[in-house]
Amino acid sequence: MKHAIATLVLATLASSPALSDAGVPVELLGHFGNSPVQCRSFHRKADNITHISKAYYTFCGGSNCEARIDRVRKTKSGYILKLQGNSGPFDVRLTKVDEGVFDAGDETLVKCTGRDQIAGIGLPVTLEMSITKAPHAAFSAYYALSVPEMCPNIKVDEASAENLAKAGILEYVRFLIERKLINRSVDEAAATEAHNEREDARYAVKQDAEAIPAFCDHVLDAFGDSGRIFKDLLSDNSQKI
Repeated sequence: MKHAIATLVLATLASSPALSDAGVPVELLGHFGNSPVQCRSFHRKADNITHISKAYYTFCGGSNCEARIDRVRKTKSGYILKLQGNSGPFDVRLTKVDEGVFDAGDETLVKCTGRDQIAGIGLPVTLEMSITKAPHAAFSAYYALSVPEMCPNIKVDEASAENLAKAGILEYVRFLIERKLINRSVDEAAATEAHNEREDARYAVKQDAEAIPAFCDHVLDAFGDSGRIFKDLLSDNSQKI
């Protein structure tokens, strides 16, 4: 009898999802997006992404966008998260559709992966949210300029990258001035925007290099001889004799 009970317990445990230290199933831990675009560069995002940790459920970057996970209840079709937010307790029901895919009621959440991190190399996280695409070329060019800081064997075509960045910044500044969105001279506005884009890109390179295995190889796919963003901005000096 004892053997039968023990066998039943072991079988139940084997069929149950693995749990984290706080009782959250491992398959729920991580970042989730409702599209490949939302998942792209998820490790650099504080907004427009859903993050489930061992203790918290976060669904945007505001102060009211995080809730403590009090309990997770397993259902036949998925899970119910019992949450405690700033305005009181509430539930989130997640219906499992496939591995790493959950129906959250108002949207389908897909677990973000390393492929999504790689897809965002060289791109700003605000790519789809900007009122104009003009500064994105500048960000990408400044990104390429910062790569050698993390990848010493990679050489950047500094002149070409600086020219691309300058052109993107000037186009953006003219866009803002024409629409009376800023009240500064072109030179003053360009200097400010260039500084901001350069610093944002430099920090993005650091984040990507820390989060993405083999970053120095993947970045060449974005800026190397067949670069998907800019061609021939970066080259691998380690392959040259």
